[in-house]
Parts: sequence; C-alpha cells; structure tokens
Amino acid sequence: MRKCMLLCRAIFLTGSMLLLSGQVYSEPNIEDIAVIAGEQFEVSELTFREVRKIYLGYPLTKNGSLVVPFINKNDPALYEAFVRNVLLMSPKSYQRYLISRVFQLGGKPPEIFLTPTELNDHLEGNRDSITYIWFKDAEERSDIRIVSHIQLD
Repeated sequence: MRKCMLLCRAIFLTGSMLLLSGQVYSEPNIEDIAVIAGEQFEVSELTFREVRKIYLGYPLTKNGSLVVPFINKNDPALYEAFVRNVLLMSPKSYQRYLISRVFQLGGKPPEIFLTPTELNDHLEGNRDSITYIWFKDAEERSDIRIVSHIQLD
C-alpha cells in the first residue's frame, strides 16, 4: 500500500512540474485551411468528407473529371495542421499509409510541392487538381478557387 502511495505521489509531482514548465501542452496558433483549385476547376465545392477521401487515395469523380490531390509542403505547420485535422493522423502515419496503399493497390501517391512557384504552376496547368493553403492566403488571391473551407478549432 505504501509503495502505491509513493508511486502515485511521484507521478503527480512529475506531472505537475511538467505542466508548470509548459512542456506537456501549449495551445497552437491555428488558422483555417482552404482547399483550393485553379480557376478552371469545374467543381464549385467539396465537402470535408470528400477532401478526406481524396487525400486518402479514394477516387472521386465530379462533373466527369477525376479530382487529383497534391500535397503542399511549402509550410510545415500547414502540412501538419492539414494532416492532423483533415486526415486525422500524424504526418508519419500518413506517409506510412500512402506507402502501404501504393504497395497494396498500386497507383502512385499524391505529388508533393515544396515551393509556392511549383504550387502555382501546377494549379494553372492542371484543371482537376486540388491542394490546400492557409485560408487567409487564399482570400487574398484572385487566381484560384476555394472549394472547401476547413475550420480548425
């Protein structure tokens, strides 16, 4: 009984010190995410569920066109927010999921873009492609179409 009490006290004190030092959890500064496409994209809106399915590799055809996702890794915080809040997994789990899906079912994973220039060029040249950026950045642009607004809490 005494060992149990000492163990509980040690766990409580360790947890308290971590909380006081701010090491356990700090509230992130999160913005909303916009799923975007080029101006020529023929779909007016995608639901949260549709966006999630597309990025998980399930084919979605809208207005006769197969919607093709691509990954924006220009901003690591944006990528992590998107994967955690839309795909509901960690970035590492998503990478493993994509590799597993390719090996099991064939096909190829979404293309990855690392710079805003690559991102813009791809959007302009591929009418069926979607990606994501911070919502505030999407609102400032007139050359893209916002097809989904993902609100983060």
